[in-house]
Amino acid sequence: MQTDTRSPKRRDRIWQIVVIMLVPVLLWLLYGSIYGRRHDARKLALVRRLVCGIRLSTLGKAMNHYAIEFDNRYPAPGRWCDLLLKHAELSEHDFICRPALAKDVEARCHYAMNPNAEPNSPPDLVLLFESKGGWNQFGGPELLPPEPYHEEGVSVLLNNGDVKSIGAGQLAELNWKAEEPNITPQVEAPRISRRPANDYLPTRGKDRSER
Repeated sequence: MQTDTRSPKRRDRIWQIVVIMLVPVLLWLLYGSIYGRRHDARKLALVRRLVCGIRLSTLGKAMNHYAIEFDNRYPAPGRWCDLLLKHAELSEHDFICRPALAKDVEARCHYAMNPNAEPNSPPDLVLLFESKGGWNQFGGPELLPPEPYHEEGVSVLLNNGDVKSIGAGQLAELNWKAEEPNITPQVEAPRISRRPANDYLPTRGKDRSER
């Protein structure tokens, strides 16, 4: 049986070297694990945001098809979900935002309609937007969720069909109502009556012929 003839100091130095070599490897493995989880979480959030965008776009196309069939008018704001289900090829799953369910916002629909929107409204006017849970909801910024369902912000559908993610600092820039044309009333200039020049001459008494 062989005995370890190395001194304790030498053995300690070897263990220090081993530990120093292992620490970077362990840190690299730990960093890779954390980074991988964050990367997967970002990918999942991106996929969910894209799915919500696709659903908003699908609802917008259904709104346009409805307007074509019904005298160029969107569904009535108080019944827009029911009317789209009745006249468009949609299911109730198209009204659901999955990230909202992940945040315990249970509802049949996570979107609302802007009642000021019409097919001939400006293209940048908000048509549909992520909202508090409900059904047949319509209104404006008061219906926005207290906490956005996505990290990037709130998803909105504009009247031209574009879907955008709006951060908290950009919500005030959204167009909720078409601006009425600013017509300045025409004010007529005061009329100045022109009297004959003779009226301004002072009277000098009677004419000589009358004397």
